[in-house]
Amino acid sequence: MASLRPSDFNQRERADGGPFLHIYVPGEEANFVEVYISDSDDPSGGGDSRLLLRIFPDALFVHPIHVGQGSKNYLEPKYGSLTEVVIPRSTLAPYKLPQTVDDVDELLSSLPKGFETNWRLGLGLLYEYRLICRSVASIPGVNTLLYLPPYSPDFNPIEKAFAKLKAVLRAKAERTVEGLWNTVGQIVTLFEPQECANYFKSCGYDPE
Repeated sequence: MASLRPSDFNQRERADGGPFLHIYVPGEEANFVEVYISDSDDPSGGGDSRLLLRIFPDALFVHPIHVGQGSKNYLEPKYGSLTEVVIPRSTLAPYKLPQTVDDVDELLSSLPKGFETNWRLGLGLLYEYRLICRSVASIPGVNTLLYLPPYSPDFNPIEKAFAKLKAVLRAKAERTVEGLWNTVGQIVTLFEPQECANYFKSCGYDPE
C-alpha cells in the first residue's frame, strides 16, 4: 500500500466532522484573539484542544502542531522545541481579528507564499520547507521563528541611519551639489559607534 504524504494523511475525513476551531477573546479591552483547535465541537470545553493562533493587529503568532488524529504526536508541536512562528503584518493593513471560522480561513489565505494556509493540515511552513524549521529547532534555546518579508525596513539597521541622515540634511537645507556633499561629509562624523550598535539592537540583532 502506498504511503500517504502528511497533508493527505491529515486531510482524511473524520467521522465526527472534526477537528474544530474555537475562537476566544480574552476580554473586551483585549487587542488580540486566540484560536484553538479541538476534538470537540463544544466551545465551552471537552476533548483535547491546543492553541493554534494568536492574532494581533500587527502580528500573527502561529503554533504549528500535528493534527493527524492517527499520529503518535497528535496535537504535539510539529517542529519539536520550535513552537511558534511569528508573521508580522504587511505594511498595507493590520490583521483583522477573526470572529468566525470563515474569518480565520480568510486570514490564513493571505499568508505569504511558503506557508500552509489550511488549518486542517496543521499550520506552519509547507512540507517542502520543513527542513528550515528543523534546522532552527536544533539551535539551543530558540523556540520562535520570525518571518521577515522580502523588504523589512523596520528590521534594517541602515534605515535608522538614513532617517537621521535625511533629518539633518533637511535641517541644513543646502541647495548646491557641492554644499550637499560637504554636508554629508560632516554628518557621517556624527554617527558614534555606540549609536550604530544601538541601531542593530533595535532591529533585534546582536551587534557583537
